[in-house]
Amino acid sequence: MTEIINYIVASLSVIAQIATLILLAAYFSKAGWAKDIKIFAAQRYLVIGFLITLGAVAGSLFYSEIAGFEPCKLCWLQRIFIYPQAVLFAVALIKNKKDLADYVVPLSAIGGLIAIYHYYIQLGGLPLIPCSAANANACAQKFVMIFGYITIPMMSISAFALLFIFSIINKKLK
Repeated sequence: MTEIINYIVASLSVIAQIATLILLAAYFSKAGWAKDIKIFAAQRYLVIGFLITLGAVAGSLFYSEIAGFEPCKLCWLQRIFIYPQAVLFAVALIKNKKDLADYVVPLSAIGGLIAIYHYYIQLGGLPLIPCSAANANACAQKFVMIFGYITIPMMSISAFALLFIFSIINKKLK
């Protein structure tokens, strides 16, 4: 079951990365297609944001509670920045309030930077700070490696990046 979930979540991460690149291109472009994409993204901001955060929360809980992968300190820090976003998007979706960008942008930026640092350590980079007192290599451990580069921190980077650009576009079109 874990293998199937790994491939599903890794595939969703690749889709998120492609969507992030398309949204970035649209954000900086003045072409007609770009305007259509930005409007499409802004109109679906709450639903897509909720689905991304719900998937990230469900994925992190699956890996720790069902697959039995013990989260390291950096994993916990990333959770600190994604879990509140699921609640924010759920409440905003219920109340139809689209003014979340002021909250989502900093949460996603900080969570994304932590995830990038975590991925750097997994790629063999030297940690600037110790990850775990119990196991110095805990943050470097790769529980998942799909498509040659998708690990759990890369999944996190994908979610934070997509939330960030969606929020920037939504804020710009308000």
